[in-house]
Amino acid sequence: MGLRMHNIRWQKWGAVSCLIALLSALGVLSYTAVDQSQRDIAQLAQQDLPLFDDIQELRTALVNIESAIYEYYLTADIELFDIRYRAETLSVKMSMQRLDASIDDPSELAELKRVHAEMQETVAQFRAVMSRDVIEWDRARSVLTEFRPLTSRANDESEMLTARVREQIVSRSDTYAKRMRTSVYLVALMSTIAVLAAAYLARINYDRLKAVQEQERLASFPSSNPHPVLALDRVGRIIYANEAARAASGLSGLMSLLPPDIFSYLIEDENYCEWEFEKDARWFQASLGWLNRYQEYHLYLLDISARKHAEEDLEYLAYHDLTTGLINRQQFNEFVDEHLSDPIESMLLVAIMDMDLLKSVVAAAGVNIAEKVARFAAMRLQHAIADENFSERSCLSYVGGGLFCFAYPNDPIEADIIFQRMRESIARPFDIDGFEFYLHLTIGVVAGEHLIESTSEEALRLADGALNLAKQRGGDQIVMYESKIEEEHRQRMRIEMGLRHAQQDKEFELFYQPKIALSTGVIAGAEALIRWRQGEIYTSPEDFIPVAEDSGQILEIGEWVMRQAVHDMSMWNANRTTPIHVAVNLSVKQLLYSDLAATIAKILKEKGVAFNLLELEITETAALTDFERALERLTELRSLGLKLSLDDFGTGYSSLSYLQRLPVQTLKIDSSFIQELAPGSHNEAIANTVISLAHRLNLDVVAEGVETEAQLNMLRSWRCEYVQGFLLAKPMKLQDFIVYQRQNSVSSALVRASG
Repeated sequence: MGLRMHNIRWQKWGAVSCLIALLSALGVLSYTAVDQSQRDIAQLAQQDLPLFDDIQELRTALVNIESAIYEYYLTADIELFDIRYRAETLSVKMSMQRLDASIDDPSELAELKRVHAEMQETVAQFRAVMSRDVIEWDRARSVLTEFRPLTSRANDESEMLTARVREQIVSRSDTYAKRMRTSVYLVALMSTIAVLAAAYLARINYDRLKAVQEQERLASFPSSNPHPVLALDRVGRIIYANEAARAASGLSGLMSLLPPDIFSYLIEDENYCEWEFEKDARWFQASLGWLNRYQEYHLYLLDISARKHAEEDLEYLAYHDLTTGLINRQQFNEFVDEHLSDPIESMLLVAIMDMDLLKSVVAAAGVNIAEKVARFAAMRLQHAIADENFSERSCLSYVGGGLFCFAYPNDPIEADIIFQRMRESIARPFDIDGFEFYLHLTIGVVAGEHLIESTSEEALRLADGALNLAKQRGGDQIVMYESKIEEEHRQRMRIEMGLRHAQQDKEFELFYQPKIALSTGVIAGAEALIRWRQGEIYTSPEDFIPVAEDSGQILEIGEWVMRQAVHDMSMWNANRTTPIHVAVNLSVKQLLYSDLAATIAKILKEKGVAFNLLELEITETAALTDFERALERLTELRSLGLKLSLDDFGTGYSSLSYLQRLPVQTLKIDSSFIQELAPGSHNEAIANTVISLAHRLNLDVVAEGVETEAQLNMLRSWRCEYVQGFLLAKPMKLQDFIVYQRQNSVSSALVRASG
C-alpha cells in the first residue's frame, strides 16, 4: 500500500513535472511567437500602414494649397491666405519628413518634392502679383492656371507612391504570415501534448480546477473598471453589475443602463458585437460578448458623448463659415450643383451679393469689428427671407470679404421682393462697439434660363459678371445677368489692353476748357481733360477711366496728364504778365498714392512752374473713400503751395463735417444742378445754398455746365466767382486754347455784355 502510494505520488509529481516542462516550453515558444508577431504587427502598424495616412495627408495638404490660392484669388485676403498657406506648407514638410524616414528608397519622393518646390515658386509668384498695390489680374490668372497641372502631378505621383507602398506592405505581410504559420504549427503541437498531460492531471485536480474556474469567472469582471460593466443571462436579465454601473444608474435602476435595442443583439452565435446608441441625450458605445463557457453575456458601456459632439463640431466646421454661421462656399456649390443636375429642379436664381464699403470698416475699426458687421449682416439677411414661403432649394452662404451667395427658385418677381428686403436690411446703420457704419448691398443675379447644363462655378461666374457691372454703375443696386454683359466685359478687356499701349503709341491728348472769372470776364484758368484717340475714334473718359482705375493703370496715366498739363501751361504762360493756372483731376488711387506730393513737386521743378499755378481737383467720393488718409495727402499737397478744389460737389456725401476739415480753396458745383437751373426750381435753392455755404467757409465757387445766359445771370447775382460751360467755351486742343486766350476770349465779351 505504501509502495502504491509512493508510486502514485511519484507518478503525480512526475506528470506534474513533465507538464510543467511542456508548459514552460509551450510558454517560451508562445512568447517567442507572440513577441515576433507583435514586432511584425508593430512594424506594420507603426511604420508601414501609417505611410498611407502620411501620403494622404501630403496629398491633402498639396490640394489644400491650391484651394487656398484660389480662395486668395477670390477674396484677395492675404492674411487669411498666409495663415492657411503656412499651415498647409508645414503639413507638407512634416509628411515629407515622416515619409523620408519610413520609405526604403528616398528617391521615390523626389518627384513629389519637385512638385512641392514648383508649387512654392508658383505661390511666391502669385503672392507677389496679388500683394502689389495695384493687382495685375491678368498676371494673377496666368499664374493661377499654372497651379492645376502641379496638383494633377501631385495626385498622380501620390497614387503611384501609394501603389508602391502597398506592394511593399503585401510582401512584408506574406513574410509575416509564413513566419506566423510556422509558429502556430509548433504551438499547436506543443499544445496537443500539453492538453494530453493536462487531461491526466484533470482527473486528479477536478475539484481544485472547478474552484479555479469560478475564481477566473469572477475575476473576469473588473469591479474597479470606471465604466459600467454588466453580465446578462440568455434572456437579458442582469446577473452582475460593477460599482460604476450601480453609480451610473442611480435611482433609475440598472435596467435604465441597457441599450434600447439590446434584445436584438442577444444572439449566441455572435461571439462579439459593438454598436453605438443614444439615450437620454447622451451617446454610448456598447460592447457585447457571449461567453459560451459561462453561458452569459458581458456588456461594457462607454460614454462617448464628448467624442460625438466633437465629430458634430468638425462636420459643422467643414461646411459652415465660423464668422456668420452660414454654410460656406463648398456646401453652397454642392447645393447648386445638385439642383442644376436635375432638369426638373434646375431653374434657380443664383446671386452674389457684396457689402460695399466693408473694407472701410476694416480700415476704420479693425478686422474684429468687420467680422461683427458681417455676422450681424448675415442675421439681417436671414431675417429678411425668414417670412417667405421658403423652398428646400434655397440657401444663403457667406464666402468672406463681405460676399454672400444666394440661390432661390427661378421666380423673378418674388426674388426681387426678397432682394429689395435684403438691401433695405443692410442699408440700416450698424451700431457696433461705439461705431456707426452705413453700408449698402450690391447684387449680381443670373436667372435660370442662363444656367441650363451649367455648374455652380459657371453660375457664380455669370453672377459675378452682373455684380461687377452693378459696381461699375455705382453700386447699391441689383443687376440681372444678360448676354450683353459678356460683350461689355470683352469691351472692358479690349479697353484695358488698348490702354497698355495708348501712351506708348501717343494716343492720349489733352483738351482744355477755360474757367472764366464772372467779375471781369477774363480767363482765370483752364481744366485739363484727357482724350483717347485711336485713329478717328475717340473713346469717352467715362468708358476708359474706370477701366484704368480697376486695372491699376490710372497712376501711370495720371502722371502723364500731370506732366503734359504742366508742360502746356508753361507754353501758354510764356509771354503773359498774368499767368493762367491749370486744373488737373485726381483719381482716388492717385490721391492715396504715397509718392504723389514728391512726384508733382518734381514735375513742377523740372518745368520751372510756380506751385500755386497748379490746381488739383478731387471728388467728394474720392476724398471720403479713406478720409483720414486722404486728409493727410491733401494737407501734404497744400503745404507745397498747390491749390485744391472739391469737384462735383452735391453729388456725393455733401457732408459739412468733412468739408470743414478738408484743406480746399474752391468748390465746384456739379453741372447737373446748373443745367436744370431755373427760377423757383429746387436746383435754384440748392445752388444758391451751396454758394452761400462756400462763401461762409471762405471758399471760391466754380459753376460747371453753364449753357444759357439766364443761368449766367443767376450765378452772377449770387456772386459766384467762376464759371465753365459751352455757353462760354467748349473743351479745346492746346493750340486752339492759346489762340482763344490771345484773342482776349469771346466769353469775356459775353460775360461783360450780359452783365
